Amino acid sequence: MVTLCWEHDGGGPRLPERAASYRPGTKTDVVSLTKWTLRTLARRAIELEDEVKAFDAILEPLVAETAPERVSALGIGTDSAAALLVAAGDNPHRLRSGAAFAHLCGTSPIDASSGKNERHP
Repeated sequence: MVTLCWEHDGGGPRLPERAASYRPGTKTDVVSLTKWTLRTLARRAIELEDEVKAFDAILEPLVAETAPERVSALGIGTDSAAALLVAAGDNPHRLRSGAAFAHLCGTSPIDASSGKNERHP
């Protein structure tokens, strides 16, 4: 689940809720335009948070059903397990090692040497 940096543990409203309640005024001066922009962005951020929560509610049981051993592993959450499932595709046996997974993801080291020049001994 995504945790945003503006989450608040205290008793007051979080920053997006407070900004979403701004009253921009006439929209002709800098302060009014700033309030209007912050209010618009905050409302969209709240909508996106709700969408993420809805997708998480769908994704968590699917991943837990498909790969319970991955989700139960220490340090692997729903998002990481889902990414691994997507990367592995229909053939998880092709990921024989960490190097094979790195190659599949396009993050494996590439030999930079050419000809007689050896750049990485």
